[in-house]
Amino acid sequence: MTVAAALFVALACAAQQTPGGGSRLEQTFRQSVDALARQDLAAAERGFRLVLKQSPNHGGGLGNLGGVYARMNRVRDSIGVYTRALKLAPNEPGLLLN
Repeated sequence: MTVAAALFVALACAAQQTPGGGSRLEQTFRQSVDALARQDLAAAERGFRLVLKQSPNHGGGLGNLGGVYARMNRVRDSIGVYTRALKLAPNEPGLLLN
């Protein structure tokens, strides 16, 4: 599976499993997903970090931030975030693909 396909699966899973926490959090998450889709990695990183500041165990935020770091070739950061996400959701297919 290509990185793009794996990222799409991760995004789809994250969108389905985003925990509640208020409309501002959801709006920030959606904007971050949109930024990632546009390849605006800096905006996506800022957005997902903001989501995680508000909700540290946000699975979609963690998984997508890991994907952003991977695309930025920030391997150690990516591994750290994915490891944290996998501890929260060890059987999440989108995470397991990355």
